[in-house]
Amino acid sequence: MATPPVAATAVCLRFGPFASSSARDAARVRLQQAGVDPRPHDSPAREVRGWKVYLPAQASREAALALAEKIKSAGVADLFVMTQGDDINSIALGRFGSESAAQRRQSELRGKGFPAQVAAIGGIPAQTWLDAQLPQSAHRVDLVRIAPAQPLDCSTLH
Repeated sequence: MATPPVAATAVCLRFGPFASSSARDAARVRLQQAGVDPRPHDSPAREVRGWKVYLPAQASREAALALAEKIKSAGVADLFVMTQGDDINSIALGRFGSESAAQRRQSELRGKGFPAQVAAIGGIPAQTWLDAQLPQSAHRVDLVRIAPAQPLDCSTLH
């Protein structure tokens, strides 16, 4: 008695994000030419939760502490030297509810000779993607040359 063929596990990918709808559409055409039938997927923008003013990470903890002392000597006492995570050895100089308030703080610090930077906290722009279940004949390496991709749970496509 012959063993029944084993069903191949479906492979799905999310291509993108794309900088624009036209870039997504161009990638869609190329993916279709490669035998893939992608579906557009859009992620809505997420609101900015606030703004931070900071100095980027210094080379060492000692360098960050020394710079913090210089800033304090210039009359700015409300700061914090970050001790962990992605921001380790950077100097937090304030969080603000509006961009204009953060820019005023940045101007104050730049006026004292410190190259403070402003960055949004939490905001993510709307993104556009292509989702697809790959045909068994698809060559993933060739497809990711068309557009970057990440694994996708195939059950989300239905």
